[in-house]
Amino acid sequence: MPIGAMLAKRKWWKKFGLSFAMTSSSSAGNGFACAAGLATLEVIQSENLCANAERQGRRLREALDGLSSLHPELLRSVTGRGLLLGLHTASQKVAYEIAAHCVHNGILMMPAFLDRACILIEPPLCINDAQIDEVLGGVQQACEAVSARNS
Repeated sequence: MPIGAMLAKRKWWKKFGLSFAMTSSSSAGNGFACAAGLATLEVIQSENLCANAERQGRRLREALDGLSSLHPELLRSVTGRGLLLGLHTASQKVAYEIAAHCVHNGILMMPAFLDRACILIEPPLCINDAQIDEVLGGVQQACEAVSARNS
């Protein structure tokens, strides 16, 4: 459903020479999209998805940091916040090998557009404990497979 919004303090709008009331969108005035947007916000709030993203993101990041310690020849660091994480690898080749292994096993991830040695990990806000375990197991298996191939 095409919808967008931008919220900013008046002082930031003025830095771009825009009046606070200025708005523009190719989807402006779409009542159906606005209803879907409101329903989405209600689900985010009622299901505590922001808190879930913070908790699951922390858990995922800590476990990925642990994997980095176990596979320093492959993994350099983990960056990001919440459920938007970057797994920085030793090289573009390593990133592609890990991502391909994960995708082959049903875990969707890909190297970043601007840094092909960084794998984007962007699970949905509603991810649960079992799914986090599945992601972590898949990344661990991928690291073990890539490490064995490169030994």
